[in-house]
Amino acid sequence: MILESIKQTVCRNLREVIKLKKIKNKDIATHMGLSESSISHWLKGDNPPDMDNLFILCKYLDVSLDQIFGISPIVVNVLNRDENDVLIAYRKSSDEVKNVIRMALGVQNNKKDEQSAI
Repeated sequence: MILESIKQTVCRNLREVIKLKKIKNKDIATHMGLSESSISHWLKGDNPPDMDNLFILCKYLDVSLDQIFGISPIVVNVLNRDENDVLIAYRKSSDEVKNVIRMALGVQNNKKDEQSAI
């Protein structure tokens, strides 16, 4: 009985994360080298993923096992991998590079605006 409840929680949380991230079963299947029907069976709860596949899937989805098992709340980064990589690179950039990026995107530097208002 408890095992079935855990399986249901895992499948429900996987579906929720995949929906929030707008990822297609086809993309997951391609990444994992599995068929779309395998992914579909996992998400329906017919045949949940084994621990090895669950670990790989969590890494791909950028969520923890705690979140999938319902121990921790699901907090999903809504950025796709490319956007996340760009954000990380931006945060590591010098102020000069950040200013060039802001200018290229037509985004004002809020820090300067805040300082001039003081």
